[in-house]
Amino acid sequence: EREREARMVSSSSDESGVIKLEEDEQKLFDLLKNVVKELDLSTELRCAGGWVRDKLLGRKSEDIDIAVDNMTGESFANRFNEYLVSHGGEKSHVAVIQSNPDQSKHLETAKVKYQGLEIDFVNLRSESYASTSRIPEIEFGTAEQDATRRDFTINALFFNIRNGSVEDLTLKGLQDLRNHLIRTPLPALQTFLDDPLRVMRAIRFASRLNFELHQDIIEAASTSQVKDALETKVSRERIGTELEATLEGPNPAFALKLVRSFGLLDIVLNIPKDVRGDLPSGYVDPCINCAIFMADMLVGKVDKPKQKIGILSALLLPLRDFSAPADKKGNGKSLPEYLIGLCINKKKDAAMVRLLQQASCDMHSVAGCFDDVSSISDENKVKLGLAVRSVKELWVVASVLSYIIDLPFGVSVSGEDGAYSAVNITTEELIGKASEYISKVERTISSLKLDRAWEIKPLVNGKEVMKLLNAKGRIIGKAMGEIMNWQLSHPDGSIEECKTFLMGIENRLK
Repeated sequence: EREREARMVSSSSDESGVIKLEEDEQKLFDLLKNVVKELDLSTELRCAGGWVRDKLLGRKSEDIDIAVDNMTGESFANRFNEYLVSHGGEKSHVAVIQSNPDQSKHLETAKVKYQGLEIDFVNLRSESYASTSRIPEIEFGTAEQDATRRDFTINALFFNIRNGSVEDLTLKGLQDLRNHLIRTPLPALQTFLDDPLRVMRAIRFASRLNFELHQDIIEAASTSQVKDALETKVSRERIGTELEATLEGPNPAFALKLVRSFGLLDIVLNIPKDVRGDLPSGYVDPCINCAIFMADMLVGKVDKPKQKIGILSALLLPLRDFSAPADKKGNGKSLPEYLIGLCINKKKDAAMVRLLQQASCDMHSVAGCFDDVSSISDENKVKLGLAVRSVKELWVVASVLSYIIDLPFGVSVSGEDGAYSAVNITTEELIGKASEYISKVERTISSLKLDRAWEIKPLVNGKEVMKLLNAKGRIIGKAMGEIMNWQLSHPDGSIEECKTFLMGIENRLK
């Protein structure tokens, strides 16, 4: 206890260890202290984890995790409600989230919403791991045990609600926060072998906070032991969730460099071992370079979902000419679509990666016309229009992909000569040239009135086509396709002109 008090005094006396509370936070903490006092509870309440870290970094955080030392989170949440009702307040709904190890929820949590704040109550814990699982055995623990079992020192800080002090029970958290360093409380190799997902979390936090990784983490994350554990002990869903959060973050390029440095791309993408054997050696560099370039082009310019799907499309662009193993019905997919389905398990995202890559190839095939819009043939207008229709608002992302295709690392790695290269991809000159190219694409597509091509409706509907051609069945489907193609190449065409065109191709349709 004396050692803990010494740690608290040391922490709270340092300027960087003082937390300034918002008015609503102060009211909440005063209320919680009254709950403990009036109900005569011998309970020590501490804010834990991300809220403490973010407050010390000057970031706003509305989600508060509160650790309880002598009862479950649900028990304290019920006491909290008991106090509110006894003082004429409105009872808060308590949502109990059961433990779900597959979703990294190792302990039951009681969620309460109070005056705009989301509060999670959970008891302090200690944990131990079996060698074959990342799911720990959980027991009640002390604050020191709870801090030690956390992933990183900056996430192991507590804010003691009773005395308003920051508790740095690892003796490293505040120092690492000041030094912008990600470090594990225990040796990194032990931490990662206990829960290999923490490797992905280390990458995410380093890129999100722009922190460096401690050398111990770098060495441990690069070991075959940790890679094998990540591949065998962690569910694909959890790795995919971390990947998505990282790619939607503020610095995905940094994260991608770490993935490459640790040799984790095969595992992160869940590439089956038999497929890995078919890929050329050295394919990782062009894939990562494409993704980094896309990140440099998109971060801060598009929303998070577009940023994520754009980076994923670029990451697998060099693999666009590879096919995935056929399924039981004999159906095949492109390897990029197949891999996205495996690593993040979202069919829509997987399909969009395929569509973006196809659209980018179509744009690339007509790139020579972007300097002179008047030279673009009707055929190429249709090709551009269909590309825009297929990916809708993401057509600007497709235009970036179409530029990457021409870069040394953007070529397909399926060629026998392995013509790909790792080059400096973040120079201002290269980014500038890409921006000029994309501006040309945007001007061209806008001048052709194709920038909202997916909103174009047929000038002549199906019933009118049946009457006009005196036909039905498959011919009508073909006719509707021809109508759309004509409209894409004649954006100002009239209904009568469209009907005349349709009558002119009647024999061809039949």
